[in-house]
Amino acid sequence: MHDARPQAVFGISPVALLSNLRSDKSYFVDIDTWMASNEYMDYIMPQFYHGFEAETKTGASAPHSYINCLNSWVDLRKKVTVM
Repeated sequence: MHDARPQAVFGISPVALLSNLRSDKSYFVDIDTWMASNEYMDYIMPQFYHGFEAETKTGASAPHSYINCLNSWVDLRKKVTVM
């Protein structure tokens, strides 16, 4: 894309739950590789739609809750920045 239009900005907006992006049954995304390289996208805007209070049936914080997803993305960014 940048070869055809250098000034273009390309971004993606994937689901926020990283385990879904790493599944070999859906999405078919290699988010770890994408985040570790500057060659795939100019920006990423995960879809953080669930609330802070999202809970499982037992009352525990749900994996898809805002804070859990946010922390996962922050950890991923820290991991790929060190590489």
